[in-house]
Amino acid sequence: TSSEVTLNWMALDHVGSVSFLGTMATVLGCTQIHIPSGYILQEPLRWLELISRHRATISWAPNFAFTLFLDRTETIEAGTWDLSCMRFLVNAGEPVVARTARKFITLLQGHGLPAGALRPAFGMSETCSGITWSRGLTLENTGDDVVFVDLGPCNPGAEMRVVNEAGEALPEGETGRLQL
Repeated sequence: TSSEVTLNWMALDHVGSVSFLGTMATVLGCTQIHIPSGYILQEPLRWLELISRHRATISWAPNFAFTLFLDRTETIEAGTWDLSCMRFLVNAGEPVVARTARKFITLLQGHGLPAGALRPAFGMSETCSGITWSRGLTLENTGDDVVFVDLGPCNPGAEMRVVNEAGEALPEGETGRLQL
């Protein structure tokens, strides 16, 4: 809705930044905050500070960014950020590692990160951003040993299927080509 506050620190040449946190936010008429990538990469905890200060409700990053927080556990535990506003924190752009996501959730729950706020997703430039969105990765619906994280169902109007060389749909569990 127009009451969202999006926070983007990924480069604006990435489809997630342009479509998801740029075009979507413009269509909704909500507040957009765009921060240079280097500002966050130099000190990742600035991301938490900005979420808390601007009461951001939507943001995203690839899995590697979530690992940066795990190296700063003591500092995060001593911090005073309020992340209760964050309702849609997307983990996309590279493979989502369940163990990393779960450690991130555990670490930030103490700062009010809502259960289910972390949303693994899949998309690509050819799909104009996310084509699937998880309903929320939680400590209850995943485990550290999960190899394939649930990225959620396709968005309405989108479809995925696995096909053989002739373009015929394959049964579940068969290896083939992914069609979107």
